[in-house]
Amino acid sequence: MSTKDRKLKERENRKEFILSAAFSIMEKYGIYGLNLDLIAKETDLAKGTIYLYFKSKEEIISTLSLKARILLLNEFKEIANKNLDPL
Repeated sequence: MSTKDRKLKERENRKEFILSAAFSIMEKYGIYGLNLDLIAKETDLAKGTIYLYFKSKEEIISTLSLKARILLLNEFKEIANKNLDPL
């Protein structure tokens, strides 16, 4: 793996780490309880570091929402491909 590939992989891993922490916080406190201070505390990252990966809290929420919709769509596709009897 080249240095460039490794850095891209590390960046994606860090983004996923931040998203995972944000999701955990939302599960505990709800969407209105999510804030960058809690994400920073949960991840042991500075708020500025989080801003290197996401422009805002809203972008984090939007990314989580998109991921959830993709998972749901994949579930629908999997069920549709099973050719189940409707009754």
